[in-house]
Amino acid sequence: MTRLSGVPGPGAWAHLALAALAGKGPGLPAGFRATGEGPLVLLRKDEDALEELADSIEALAPLMGVQLGAPAILGDDERERLASLERIRSGARVVLATAEALRQRGHVIGL
Repeated sequence: MTRLSGVPGPGAWAHLALAALAGKGPGLPAGFRATGEGPLVLLRKDEDALEELADSIEALAPLMGVQLGAPAILGDDERERLASLERIRSGARVVLATAEALRQRGHVIGL
């Protein structure tokens, strides 16, 4: 696992995630890549940040030529969380979560 910080906003996070998934992009930090062994998991601080990042990923994916379904979002909304668990089981390539939601809900989903 590689921990990154200091990425300035949801558009930059989305670009970083999509570049890692596509295996391209100059300037990716050393050791940061999507291995294909599971989804790329990005933790954000709150529900608003998750939604902004999801919107940014969905907007940038076609522009970067990355085929990607909707990200799985593990946040506060119970219905969204259940749908996201199904997306993960179906092979979602990106999971967005808050650390708090993972701690509170005890998500052990084999990521």
